[in-house]
Amino acid sequence: MNQLPRQQIISQLLLAFLPILAFMLADAWYGVTAGLVTALISGLLIFLYTWYTEHRVDRMIIFDLLLLSVLGGVSLISANDLFFKLKPALLQFILLIFLGLSLFTPFDPIRKMLSRIAPGGGLADRQYELLRPMIRLFFWVFAGHTLLIVYAAFYLSTGWWSFIAGGLFYILTALVFAIQMLRQRLMGSARAAQDVEWLPVVDKEGKILSRASRQTIHADPELLHPVVYLHVFNSKRQLFLQKRSQQKELYPGLWDSAVGGHVRYGEKVDQALLREALEEIGWYPSESHFLARYLLKTERQSELAYVFVCWAEGPFSLNRDEISEGSFWAHQELMAAKNQKIFTPNLEKDIQLFEQNGFFRKTRH
Repeated sequence: MNQLPRQQIISQLLLAFLPILAFMLADAWYGVTAGLVTALISGLLIFLYTWYTEHRVDRMIIFDLLLLSVLGGVSLISANDLFFKLKPALLQFILLIFLGLSLFTPFDPIRKMLSRIAPGGGLADRQYELLRPMIRLFFWVFAGHTLLIVYAAFYLSTGWWSFIAGGLFYILTALVFAIQMLRQRLMGSARAAQDVEWLPVVDKEGKILSRASRQTIHADPELLHPVVYLHVFNSKRQLFLQKRSQQKELYPGLWDSAVGGHVRYGEKVDQALLREALEEIGWYPSESHFLARYLLKTERQSELAYVFVCWAEGPFSLNRDEISEGSFWAHQELMAAKNQKIFTPNLEKDIQLFEQNGFFRKTRH
């Protein structure tokens, strides 16, 4: 399902409620007439902008304008001071109904509104769930603020009522956004910590000495770490190779073994082989053979490589995030491409192993 960026979701919600917010601000500072004019102009501009850019009628803006027209008309007709003071609470109560329907009922008007503006007409469940804590926080803050306005209208001075109905509203709104931004930053830091890929640091015999992050290991060629490589031959003794994506950190655009990747910390070699095969080519052999283990050191890293071979005809389901293409290579093609900076260092070494062990002269074991 298509997703909207979170900033776009929040901006769409703010646009939907902007006429009401504009009315409350202008009404508090300049009176009902100024509030009505400001709200109607802002609502009309938003309506025209939405219609022109998205080719749709924003029903939420129409509802806002009708509501404000009714409330503003009553305010202009009535000279009752108590109604004037309770009006901000009434507006917020209507907003609370809207938020409450989204939080506590299946109707969920906010989700329906966002689903209409999302690309393809859908909003991802996970994305909306990330937005709900902010909606819930707004609901309870506005509920408390609405009660404060009612209390101030009956029991406090006009000065205190003016601050609570006006300035305090904007302070609380800013506070909600600040809390949400802090929460997102903390969640992002926690996710980043969880997303660290830990790799074992080993000796030449494969004994685990410690662990380090992938980033640390790739920055220090002295840290030896285990990797797995799976080579796939077909019945014609051709070798399947993958071409590494240009986005890869190491050796972008070079041809490599069919499957290759790190052994993660706490993971066995055969487990890593299964995981990497499924991730990269969407397939795993029912039978594979261990060929060799060797130390490969380059300027960037030091690998303890575990090399396996198997036989299959394909086709394979390539992971396009990591692999740009894949194909079987004949022995003559491999020999012509050797030492031409076409292959990764490990593939160059493994081709030598295959020649030494007569793989290009053998059929399947």
